[in-house]
Amino acid sequence: RTTDECRWFFMIKMSNVLNFAVLGNGFMGKKHIEIIKSLDTVRLSAVIDHHWQEDSQDSFLAYPQLETFLEQDTDTDVVVIATPNYLHFEQARELLQNGYHVIIEKPFCMSVEEAETLEKVSQKSGKSVFMIMQNRYAPISVWLKNLVVSGILGDIYLVQTNCFWNRNENYYLPKSWKGSKSMDGGTLFTQFTHFADLIFWIFGDIENVHSRLKTLRHKNLIEIEDTGIATFDFVKGGMGSISFTTAAYEKNLESSMTIVSEHGNIKISGQYFDRVEVCHIKDYLLDPTIITVPDNLENLRQEYHTVTEVLSQGKPSDISFQEGKKLIAFLESAYRTCL
Repeated sequence: RTTDECRWFFMIKMSNVLNFAVLGNGFMGKKHIEIIKSLDTVRLSAVIDHHWQEDSQDSFLAYPQLETFLEQDTDTDVVVIATPNYLHFEQARELLQNGYHVIIEKPFCMSVEEAETLEKVSQKSGKSVFMIMQNRYAPISVWLKNLVVSGILGDIYLVQTNCFWNRNENYYLPKSWKGSKSMDGGTLFTQFTHFADLIFWIFGDIENVHSRLKTLRHKNLIEIEDTGIATFDFVKGGMGSISFTTAAYEKNLESSMTIVSEHGNIKISGQYFDRVEVCHIKDYLLDPTIITVPDNLENLRQEYHTVTEVLSQGKPSDISFQEGKKLIAFLESAYRTCL
């Protein structure tokens, strides 16, 4: 190639690469940074965190706070919001208004009112909001949804979801946002949003939500519940529940979903829903290839591929505001109807 041809090829190649910034360098922020660095279709342009220790080897810019980033940034397309729950809405609104697409870690909002406001801001700005729901991309989750949608299971009678985890004193540190009623929102918001999302995504809309919430192990540490049970009916028929806790002794105990249906029984488990414990379905043989070696980043990586396809190729988003609002409405109902 001539020099001009090489320059043209380089410009075309770079035009297909989206520039991402990550806001928040905590536990999930680090995971997002790792994934962005591993992808060919995106580039890490900035990290925004007042604790970031800039390294001369970094190929991206570091900003101590969002305001500085908004004043100085010139090439970022998408900002990933991986900050504490209570900051998500305000930061997303400000970024949308300043011309950025946003990816928001769960929970993407803490009320339906916030979600509706964010939807209007997104529409007005012409910028997209992506909600992190990576459990939808787990091979077993996709398999289970296909079973339900195809009708192989027939009528769904009962769906029981169990999330029994451990969160100790090192997690609920004094003066931390975690465990604060106003900043955390509750265990369903912080720990188990992904599992609640799968219930909606796989089985459809729900109604008649009722819950019982208690603080048992962490009474002197947190303002929120550490144990709860929410029950509900599916609009299409059948009933369900999600039992959850962060009070399990010493370590996580269980993440599972059990389905009792007209034509069979299923139980899936594993923290990333990577095991099929029971698959007993009429005239059906389980394909073992759906059970893959678990990779806790692979599901999130798949969601990034979807985001880049939406922004680069104009494909429709997998997760709509309507779905996000239904999920937040369910979480709000669980806290509003608690005994």
